[in-house]
Amino acid sequence: MRKRIFIIVSVVLFTELYGRWKLVNVHPIITEEEKIQTRGAIIPQWLDEKRIIFRGGKWRGVYIKNADGKGKLIKYKKPCKIKIDGKNLVFGGRKKLSFFVTPFLVSERIYKIIESTGSILLNIVKDTFILRGKEKIWFFDTLGNFIDTIKFVRGSVSPDGKKIAYIEDGKIIVEDIKTKKKMLKESVSSKMGKIEWAPNGKRFFLNLGVKRHSYIFDIETGKRYLVDIGKFRRSGWIESDWLPDGEWLIYNIIEDNGFDVIASELWITKWDGSEKTCLIANLVILDHAVSPDGTQITFVNHKDGKIYVGKLIKE
Repeated sequence: MRKRIFIIVSVVLFTELYGRWKLVNVHPIITEEEKIQTRGAIIPQWLDEKRIIFRGGKWRGVYIKNADGKGKLIKYKKPCKIKIDGKNLVFGGRKKLSFFVTPFLVSERIYKIIESTGSILLNIVKDTFILRGKEKIWFFDTLGNFIDTIKFVRGSVSPDGKKIAYIEDGKIIVEDIKTKKKMLKESVSSKMGKIEWAPNGKRFFLNLGVKRHSYIFDIETGKRYLVDIGKFRRSGWIESDWLPDGEWLIYNIIEDNGFDVIASELWITKWDGSEKTCLIANLVILDHAVSPDGTQITFVNHKDGKIYVGKLIKE
């Protein structure tokens, strides 16, 4: 009788929908006691293929846990400057809204630049730090040496550090940073949006926000492809992440009741929209990340405040 009850609960909690892709072996990596200790987990990232690094609720430090759930929970009380196995954890500014794990050592000068200027660390591409100020975007190397600056735009720099995509006057624009040549200029239905570049730099996902269409733009062809958000109403931003090959996008669609997020579904789609599969449903997933090798996904289920990891397989 107990086995039958367990099977029913598992199906309701983790609905693994069949298709070309599957998310299997989904399991929590933190215990109930660890959940209380962290006051809920947010913003999980992969430190490497075997470990998850995440922030505790109400800024209760930064934590590391093995992706298989085994071993002890490691806590860092002062998260501003952390060195882990020769890697550095760099925060995105004074408010510490986001953080980045770098595969290289970071100069103390970088930390001082971020703190003294009040700038926000937008991204790290090609060993280059991209900081946002009030009027300009600055580029520094890992030693903190100045490289270049451009006018401030609400955009995103490509993985190779050569292009920037941004929205201006209702148009999505892709521009060569050095030559200022515009490689793409298309009308969109919003004056702002979130841009997520594919790792290969050939395309990007443009999330236009509440109750608007979102697209994948292909730089080489100039075409756009609508990302299917299903029947749900949208509340806030869709969280998205690319697989390492830049051919597949993982994203979640959100259902709300007008006040609170009550459910979401995690999907995977090919960049041109030709194939898509719902990986997991009946959860409230707002934060997720793909492992560096593209074989695993970690996410926070905000229904129970725990971090989960699942294996991504293609049939």
